[in-house]
Amino acid sequence: MDARLEDIKNTSLRPAKELPPLWFSVLPVLIPLVFICIHTARHSLSTSNTGIWSSWIDFLGDKNIALVLGGVAALILLIVQKRNTKEDIGPFVHGALMSAGGIILIIGAGGAFGGMLQQTGISQRITELTRNYQMALIPLAFFITAVVRTAQGSATVALITASGMLSGMTQTAGLPYHPLYLGLAIGCGSKLVPWMNDAGFWIICKVSNLTERETLKTFSPMLIIMGFTGLIVIMLAARFLPLV
Repeated sequence: MDARLEDIKNTSLRPAKELPPLWFSVLPVLIPLVFICIHTARHSLSTSNTGIWSSWIDFLGDKNIALVLGGVAALILLIVQKRNTKEDIGPFVHGALMSAGGIILIIGAGGAFGGMLQQTGISQRITELTRNYQMALIPLAFFITAVVRTAQGSATVALITASGMLSGMTQTAGLPYHPLYLGLAIGCGSKLVPWMNDAGFWIICKVSNLTERETLKTFSPMLIIMGFTGLIVIMLAARFLPLV
């Protein structure tokens, strides 16, 4: 975002032969995606957990190992791309770690907060209060997420916090619809309400060259409409297509 227009133009005019091939460019994303999907598919479709291949799949498909391998592939890509230049890869790695570190801290804090709320037994209490009004759990999940999102700005933290609070209901509430609808309601609730405490708000504001007032008049109402539209669709689907 801080790059000069001249630098962006020069980058866009680089010849294709100086760029890495497509398969190499997407490798950091494909490695964790493929390994995790294979691991999940094996555990979903097979009951046998023996054999050397099963052990390798369990090892490489572990989300932490798979993501580390993706990170290693990205680092190799950067080294190969910079090998013929005088640029040091240190600043690039440092910038990436700084950005990722903040995201990891936010997600970790949200997960810890959600876990603490779950330990209080709040999900069981909500289940008891809504036992005869289980369709109300969907808008409840939506508004809990929306409140957390509006208060602290991070959709990721709101998702993790609400999921931690409501996760116990999927086993104890005896829902008349698939728990997937609760997860979708949490996702829709995470769209409300983006304003100045949201990093995404500032990305849209600065990249689109809008003022804060213009962003509040356009971007924020758009996400609010998206969230409530999703809530309505989810409630209708849970009522007429419960998937159970």
